[in-house]
Amino acid sequence: MEKIEQFVKKDGTWFLSNMYPATIEYDGLIYQTAEACFQAQKFKPNERVAFTNLDVGDDNRDDALGRIAKKLGGKNGLRCLTPTEQVEWNSKRIAIMEEIVRQKFLQHPELKEKLLATGDAELIEGRNFRPDYFWGKKLSTGEGQNHLGIILMKVRKELKG
Repeated sequence: MEKIEQFVKKDGTWFLSNMYPATIEYDGLIYQTAEACFQAQKFKPNERVAFTNLDVGDDNRDDALGRIAKKLGGKNGLRCLTPTEQVEWNSKRIAIMEEIVRQKFLQHPELKEKLLATGDAELIEGRNFRPDYFWGKKLSTGEGQNHLGIILMKVRKELKG
């Protein structure tokens, strides 16, 4: 089976990344990236609007919006939660990510077609530098759970009908 092990611009797979700039309408708000939408869900509904219009300043990297969202919501978002809320968040984060990813591809038909064009390839959110062992895998060792890749493959299967 073919594998797509990284979601990067140079090989045309960056659209699979949550950092990819594709607006998502979710729960009545419009976010600039899937990452911003996901990170916002750690906060109370009235605080999520802060994630809808992120300013990248002088950062001209393609993934600047996603990086800013991740920084704002990452550990900061979890610090805002009580221990009980953190447990609750951990129990629902995969389902939330799945719905956000689904909406990304439903709301952008051109991205849906690109996702379907990956065929039956195994999708892996792979990195060696700062790998995310929950959402992705470390390329050099294969360590990690790859929940984002699993979600992408599940959504792709649903979209195939």
